[in-house]
Amino acid sequence: MDIIKKLYKRFERYRYFVYHLRWQVSAIVMMPVMYSLNSFKLPLWVTLMLSQFFGALIFWYIDLFIFTDIDSPPKSAFTKNR
Repeated sequence: MDIIKKLYKRFERYRYFVYHLRWQVSAIVMMPVMYSLNSFKLPLWVTLMLSQFFGALIFWYIDLFIFTDIDSPPKSAFTKNR
């Protein structure tokens, strides 16, 4: 049982590392979107909201991969919980 706990903790650290890496990559990916929207002279809050929307579209499946357990079936945004 002790081995299982150690493996689980290692897996959780790996998931955190992937999640942290995803945040770092999202900053790089979102930068061109922010600069592009800034050229339209939009207020900062509008630029931020629109860039977050694009980021959500891009990183939706990556987040599903990070937060889905290995043993559970793949989740979809379009299936109902029963």
